[in-house]
Amino acid sequence: MMEGLKKERKIRVGLLCEIIESRGSVSFTLKYKGEVVGMCMLYTPGERDWDFELDDLFIFSPYRRNNENNTKSEEYFGFGSELIESVNEYLLKNGKSAYLVDGIIGPESGMYQRHGWRPVKGHELLYLGFNKRD
Repeated sequence: MMEGLKKERKIRVGLLCEIIESRGSVSFTLKYKGEVVGMCMLYTPGERDWDFELDDLFIFSPYRRNNENNTKSEEYFGFGSELIESVNEYLLKNGKSAYLVDGIIGPESGMYQRHGWRPVKGHELLYLGFNKRD
């Protein structure tokens, strides 16, 4: 387990995001009714114009809206959105910026863009950024 400053963001009944800051990185662990359902990480990037790079945002398969068992429980809707909103809130409260380098093109990029992440000028097909100071 990472050691560092631990915070929690309560989202709705049974859902919270545990946030741990540690040596240039911030981990976000989404828990529903005590079970880990998803996570992601912000870490100090090689790009000097940005404060963080967002890496590995994922929701475990049983908790995805469309999982391999094709069970679509209303109870699980929105976990990815809640996780990215926890990241956004952290960045805004701390006056930080972040980018995502996954070359996400297609339906997946829509979730990020619905939550304020925008293509980075000059790198539109590769980078999405959030809260960038010009």
